[in-house]
Amino acid sequence: MDLGRVLILTGSYGDGHRQAALACEKAFHLKTSQLKTKVLDVTTYVHPLLDTIGKRAFISGVTHFPTLYHFLYKKKKRKKKTWPPPCLKKLTDSASII
Repeated sequence: MDLGRVLILTGSYGDGHRQAALACEKAFHLKTSQLKTKVLDVTTYVHPLLDTIGKRAFISGVTHFPTLYHFLYKKKKRKKKTWPPPCLKKLTDSASII
């Protein structure tokens, strides 16, 4: 029985995003083989100039303003997280896979 498909979106702004996406894909495969997963780098669909500008802005921000980056990261992390997120609740309720 095929439970469905999972599309995991990532961006190539440093290797951490891709590694996290691959870890999510692996977790789905370990939990059940009945899901088809695909990791998609959305930055490959952006105009090359915008992609270059975006990557440079991200890396420059992390490099030159690490305190600001750390503050924003911590602020985002402090928000209460619920699992599963509403967009996955139907899948997890019906399939009991996560």
